[in-house]
Amino acid sequence: MFSANAHAKEIRLETYFPGDLAVFADESALHAILRNLLSNAIKFTPHGGTVSLSAEQTEDKIYIKINDTGTGISAEKLEKLFSLEKTSEQGTAGERGTGLGLVLVKEFVEMNRGHLHVNSQLHQGSQFIVSLPKAA
Repeated sequence: MFSANAHAKEIRLETYFPGDLAVFADESALHAILRNLLSNAIKFTPHGGTVSLSAEQTEDKIYIKINDTGTGISAEKLEKLFSLEKTSEQGTAGERGTGLGLVLVKEFVEMNRGHLHVNSQLHQGSQFIVSLPKAA
C-alpha cells in the first residue's frame, strides 16, 4: 500500500515480525492505526531514509513499533500532538494532511484497550509504540 510513496522518496521500508502474533483488537481499527502511522512516517521521512515496522509480545501485550529517520517532533509540538489545537504540517516532499490522523489513532488505540506512546527528537526521527492486548 505504501511502496509507491516510499519508492518515490527512496525510503527503505523494513518489517520485523515474529511469526505467531495475535492481537485482541478490532481489525478495521487496527488497519486504520497502522495505515495512519505508516503514512505519517513516510510523509515526514526525507529521501533516502528508513521506516520500519516491528512487533514484539510479552505475556499479555503486543507492542507494535513504527520507527522513522524523519524530521522528528519538537518537545513543544509533542505536547499538542494528539490535540485538535494543532495545525497540519507539510511532509518532506510537500505532502499535505488534515491534522486529524493522530487524534483518530489515539482514539482507536484506546477504544481497543491499548496505549500509544511517542518518542521523538527534532531532526532524529520518531518512534510510535502501540500496545494492545494479546489475543487469548
